[in-house]
Amino acid sequence: MSDPVGKVSPVRVRPESDGHQTVFDVASPTTSEDLDHLKALDEQKKRREQEPLRFCRLVAEYPVRAFLLALSVHMLMVVISVILLVSGYDLLPVDFENLPLEVNDQPWRPRDLAWTHKNEIEGYYSRTPTASYRQNTYTRADIFLIYDGEGSNIFTKAKLQKIQSIENAITSVPKYKNSYCQLNVFKTACEKPLSIIRFFDGSFSMLSPVFNDPNFDNINAVTYEGTTNNFTAGFFRFFLGKSAEVKAGSAFSTVTRSRIPLGYPLEGYKSDKDYEQHIRDWTAADVKPILVDARDSTQEFDFSYMSQLLWIEDVLKMALQDVIFVVGSIFFIFALILFHTRSLWISGFAILSIVTSFIGTNLIYTVVIGFKYIGFFHVLTLFIVLGIGADDIFVFYDVWRNTAYDQYPSLAHRLSDAFRKSVFSMLFTSLTTAVAFFATAISPLLATRSFGVFSGLVVTLNYISVILYFPTVVVLYHVKFEHFQWPCIKFCKKHCKCFRCCESKNISEVESISTEPERKSSKFFKSNMIGSLQDNTASIGVVENGRGYMTEISINNPNLNKLDSEKTMSNGFDNETTNEQLGNSKNENGNVSNGHTNKAFENDINDKHEKPKSDKTLPDNAAKDEQVKRYNKKMKQKSSLVLFFRNKYSWFVTHKIFRWVILAVLLGVLVFFIVQASKLEPDNEGFKVLKDSHVYSIAAKHLQESFTISDEDSTITIYIVWGLLQNDMSGCHFSTPECKGEHRWDANFNPSTHAAQTAMNALCDRMLSFTKKEAEDFHIKSDYTTGKLQINCYMRNLDTFLQAESANTSVDWNINYDYNKALSFMTSRNTFYNTTGFDNNYKHFLEVPISYWLTNKYTFDYQSDFYLFNHLIGEQTGDYTQTLLTDNKTKYGNNIRYVAIQVNTTLKGQTLGYAKGIPIKDKWEEFVNAEMAKMPAEMANGFQVVEQMWHWLIISKMLADNAVWGIVIGVCLAFPILVLATGNLITGSLATFSMCCSTICVVGVVPLGGWKLG
Repeated sequence: MSDPVGKVSPVRVRPESDGHQTVFDVASPTTSEDLDHLKALDEQKKRREQEPLRFCRLVAEYPVRAFLLALSVHMLMVVISVILLVSGYDLLPVDFENLPLEVNDQPWRPRDLAWTHKNEIEGYYSRTPTASYRQNTYTRADIFLIYDGEGSNIFTKAKLQKIQSIENAITSVPKYKNSYCQLNVFKTACEKPLSIIRFFDGSFSMLSPVFNDPNFDNINAVTYEGTTNNFTAGFFRFFLGKSAEVKAGSAFSTVTRSRIPLGYPLEGYKSDKDYEQHIRDWTAADVKPILVDARDSTQEFDFSYMSQLLWIEDVLKMALQDVIFVVGSIFFIFALILFHTRSLWISGFAILSIVTSFIGTNLIYTVVIGFKYIGFFHVLTLFIVLGIGADDIFVFYDVWRNTAYDQYPSLAHRLSDAFRKSVFSMLFTSLTTAVAFFATAISPLLATRSFGVFSGLVVTLNYISVILYFPTVVVLYHVKFEHFQWPCIKFCKKHCKCFRCCESKNISEVESISTEPERKSSKFFKSNMIGSLQDNTASIGVVENGRGYMTEISINNPNLNKLDSEKTMSNGFDNETTNEQLGNSKNENGNVSNGHTNKAFENDINDKHEKPKSDKTLPDNAAKDEQVKRYNKKMKQKSSLVLFFRNKYSWFVTHKIFRWVILAVLLGVLVFFIVQASKLEPDNEGFKVLKDSHVYSIAAKHLQESFTISDEDSTITIYIVWGLLQNDMSGCHFSTPECKGEHRWDANFNPSTHAAQTAMNALCDRMLSFTKKEAEDFHIKSDYTTGKLQINCYMRNLDTFLQAESANTSVDWNINYDYNKALSFMTSRNTFYNTTGFDNNYKHFLEVPISYWLTNKYTFDYQSDFYLFNHLIGEQTGDYTQTLLTDNKTKYGNNIRYVAIQVNTTLKGQTLGYAKGIPIKDKWEEFVNAEMAKMPAEMANGFQVVEQMWHWLIISKMLADNAVWGIVIGVCLAFPILVLATGNLITGSLATFSMCCSTICVVGVVPLGGWKLG
């Protein structure tokens, strides 16, 4: 049986030179293009008339109930959230101060936690009484002041006087002296700022009379003495820039610095968290205004400042301001949707859909999944869902509005058509976005993992809301409120001339243009006005200049040579069709609505579908031509972008020469950015939050790069620890950022055995005898006065002390103790010790000479060894613990709980990136493991640890690796989605390749802009 379509000889459309189209005679020969067009039009009609979806049928039949049901689900999420909050459930576990980037499945953080909290054990014995209030300093609270001469010498009289005035202004702040400064050892006055001014005001005059120059008249002599005096040389370097030159007759440095310490602890604030909060509030309120004023008013040099607590305070304020911007974004999106839809109803409930998606996501995130962390980035997710949600709403609503150009058997058919068209478009865009976020859930970093899960849930929930809830909003609006006008607008239209004038003008223009005579040159061909092909006829619709025609055309009928069955149609149906079948409602005047919202398209002549006027009502030829010109001009203005892409752009990209030129240029660009991407280097700097131009960033950069390393500088310290085991983190909740794990101890640890003492001595000798090359490889700091390596090994200093004790008593008290030697040591000092409670079951007998040494023979006149080693040797009371005979607060016979060797390095944590730092970490790990293999069983479980830094290097590398793997995983996941979305393997592959090229170009911009991978 032959295909009836293949015999069709319909009215055909021929493009003309001016870009318009002409409908010409059916007697013209048939072409395959005509037939394909008719098939497509027939498929469109079938699509519009296919069985509506059950969901759409329910919404169309019960619009009010469907809307209320969908709205109730959204409001239920809000109600549940309120109930949980009121009941005390931690529904919003917000933490804006910390960024949880912890890795617990590697040893570095568990080791760090074990060492940091080593004294949090039952029976811990402190050799010193609890410090009085404000006797210690708190590093995070210290205020650093930077004075940059910007190339000129900072050591001039005028500049030093200005430095002194700034410091005096800060230390004169109300409550500083009485409540916040660090007290001196006598608790009688505040410690003065650590400043070069101390070398002029007499603070060090006991070391040399040169250090008494309050008028700054002898600057060169003071600075020279400071750099050459053995007691101050290492300390004085703190104030010198890297380019500083200090000689007998001259002193030059472009930069110097000061540090103002604040006292710790404060009376009334027991926890560090409370202390930090109080110091932050006071510093921000009382000290910061003086710092800001000094920065603005200082002309002698560039003044900057830095405090970790001030930094946190300002960053939190900025974060909260960004959160407030979310409210502004909501209003902006609302205004944009309102402008697009001209409907408060649709705009308001669209925003409600977006906001409740965020609320519902939080319920699933915290209650169902069980996450216990919400950070600043989670709040920023609202920005993401605002954009994605608005896009989805625009997609659905635009598709719905476009269905107004077609006719459907019912409202359910129209909604189904809009639903089918939009749901998959939104699905693929939402799916790719959600999958990209969910891909980060594989990250071991809580901040990254939780943000990805939260964002992916938001996108998913928003998509579900748009496809199930938003259609009920649109349909109810279409049925009930589409022609509603505010009373004020009705009044203005009725009484204000401007409204009537504009309205009449629009109507007259539309009517005049719609009365144009039939012209062979048609501006539009309504391609969706085609009937089904039945038997040997086809019904086809044409719209010319706002007038609709329908004709049934015989197949292969040579006698049919004109449109002989002209009939005015309304979107493909004659006007006799009932409005209920069309899916359009009546307005307040009884006229049929075509589904447009608030007359958004009322000036488009193709939406009127009016019957042609009689010829006698037509204007004269001159007026007619003028109207046509105005119409053409208006249509050209409205579609200039469309015309550009349809004509000029399409011609350019498909030109047989230019298309190859385009490919060559793009290939060259791709190669260029591939070369740039290959130059990408890892960032050796820490995590940046503020701009480089911010005062904190300026000060931080000076502290990192502008000064030589001194004894007062905070550099990375490595500890080799025995007695502890890394914390057990298995009991930590997967999303609790502050979990410390379970503290564990080495049951075999005992540093008192002969083998342990010998092994420890050997290790100390090995490390202290490092060659210069080895010291450089391990980045060990040397003493600036003596040149000795800064390695604090307790066995070496204990042995030196006991040798001196042996010389004084003529008894061998040197290292290599056993129980009997320790008992003899106590017996010979029976003023302090009662030995009746001891027996040979006491295994930690080395504690006896250690406590005697650290307390300086129980005189408590602490010497340098106490400050070097007190924190490296921990004790715990036990069965043999007794009270000293001369002091009932002092105890001996304790168990040694841990010991450590301290190594000061030249490494600065602020500038040490993972690319350089991880090899150093691995070198130390290799060395320590090799040494532990030589140790006896009681000392074989030692490990090396650095507070936070080793852990941070691993995190930095993970972040960089995650970025790379994120791109790879994203591309792999996007490929099948793109193939599925396009329905074509080649097209999907090319789209994926295009995405990869874009990614390469973005990565190539990073080194091109002077940035690094961090």
